[in-house]
Amino acid sequence: MDKWIKLWLKDVGERSAATFLETLVAIIGVDAAVSVVSIDWGTALGVSATAAVLSLAKGTAARLRGDQDSASLSKSVVVIDADDPDLYSRD
Repeated sequence: MDKWIKLWLKDVGERSAATFLETLVAIIGVDAAVSVVSIDWGTALGVSATAAVLSLAKGTAARLRGDQDSASLSKSVVVIDADDPDLYSRD
């Protein structure tokens, strides 16, 4: 498998997993405010999985539109060296 495909898969996989967990925690938080015992796990997991699939679809579309090595829709990502003294000069 191509090195860049592996990087992209890692990137999109991490984003999708994070989206799944963030959605699940949000749903649990809302349900727990009412009653911890009454959490509908089927719905919570289903909604979280749907969010993860949408994240995966977005990452796939981003590969076609944006930077092919990233799941970001941005055409390019610029890395800034915060230790560069010229970064803060006003000249």
